[in-house]
Amino acid sequence: MLGRKQEIDLKLNQLFDGIIVAIAFWLSHNLRFNNVGGIWPEEVKIPEFRDFLWLVFITVPFTPLILELNGYYKNPLQKSTIQSLKQYLRALIFIGVLIGGCVVFFQWAAQSRGVLILLVFVGGGMLLGKEFLVKKYIRSKVQSGKWHENVLLVGDLDEMEAYRSKIEMLASTGVRIVQEVDLNNWVNGDITRLLHKYAVQRVFLAAKDVSFENVQAAVSECEVEGVEVWLPADFIKTTIARPSLDAFDGNLMMVFRSAPEATWTILLKHIADRLLGLIIFIVTLPLWIFAIIGIKVSSPEGSVFFIQLLPTYPGPGSTLGPAMTFGYLAAKDRLFQFEIWRRQATGTVSEIFGEAELERDIGTRLFKFRGDIKDELNHYHEDGFEIVSSFVSGVNKYIEEVNTNPDLLPIEFEILGIKPELWTNEVVISRHQGLLGNIQEELNIGRAVSLIGEDLVKNLLWLHPKEPSLKLPD
Repeated sequence: MLGRKQEIDLKLNQLFDGIIVAIAFWLSHNLRFNNVGGIWPEEVKIPEFRDFLWLVFITVPFTPLILELNGYYKNPLQKSTIQSLKQYLRALIFIGVLIGGCVVFFQWAAQSRGVLILLVFVGGGMLLGKEFLVKKYIRSKVQSGKWHENVLLVGDLDEMEAYRSKIEMLASTGVRIVQEVDLNNWVNGDITRLLHKYAVQRVFLAAKDVSFENVQAAVSECEVEGVEVWLPADFIKTTIARPSLDAFDGNLMMVFRSAPEATWTILLKHIADRLLGLIIFIVTLPLWIFAIIGIKVSSPEGSVFFIQLLPTYPGPGSTLGPAMTFGYLAAKDRLFQFEIWRRQATGTVSEIFGEAELERDIGTRLFKFRGDIKDELNHYHEDGFEIVSSFVSGVNKYIEEVNTNPDLLPIEFEILGIKPELWTNEVVISRHQGLLGNIQEELNIGRAVSLIGEDLVKNLLWLHPKEPSLKLPD
């Protein structure tokens, strides 16, 4: 069947585009990983390529399929680069929604948005560049007479005469009428024979004054061979209504609507409105970039890059910069609260609030942690000591800044006549916030261990993230 060859050509084209997307993804990752051009800050690293494989498994197979749904592969010689770009952008939106769904519902981390942004430009450039080269190659073949798209013109003589000139206008794209068939004077099998003889790829059916029986027979022959049939629907003239196809009781129906459908059309309009907002954002993106550059240049201390990471993940390649940045920003937002916490943790609240806080300070010092701080912090995370130390250094960096420039101190410090003091790791794990908060739970666990034993209690309770010791003292 002739349509089978066209289908194979389409699948090969999609396979090649999938390979292009995979290469583009690899190139985008390398550009970002090696920070080519120095666009990104050196301290912000991204993971290896293997951590992006789930994104590769989505973008590579689905991009060609979604491009096909948007008509990207239909009649490439008869569309402009702008049309191809629009189809590519529409496909990007669907891919973006698919990736976003995986991030939200499956909690799969998109490790670097920079890689995806680069992929949009690198992948788009490679796909559109490939299409441009293919079109240029085919046009050169057309001009040299080595390639044509053979079409068959079928119908009545008057209508074929009218459509002949329209089809001949497509000669520059390789479209060539190889034979005309008068449906008022033909026999069954003529079209099939011509389809095979000329390897016809499309059939134009101009049959305004032909009986429906003959039109049906012609369409059936093309259908069996898998060849497209293009039938003009201008036999009914309308001013407002637009024709569309639907099915009723198993029969194909042409529907004329003068108002939009109450469901999908309105939904598509809402989607179009949101897409317009996205396009406006993309168009204005250079302005945001200039603003970011302006802020970076005008900031005397330089820019602070804050990265939101998943819990228990200290950063790509064990980078501790995010923890330090978080400590710096947290202290900057709530410095007086941090100072009160530090005093509660070290038992020094009474220094500023007087004798009323003395008993609290005594109790805090009695319950002070006196074990190995490194072992304690690594109990929470394998890199816990380094992460907390980095966080504390960020807090202290801001405290040092404000102590150097007292004008930055919040008004509470001026009223009390004090200055913030430096933090230590012991402040972070202090018990001042939890002396009584879970005392009932701790008591119940201790009672359970005494009744049924440590192992059974661990099986009944979800104790995480590591394996705690529930052994009761002798």
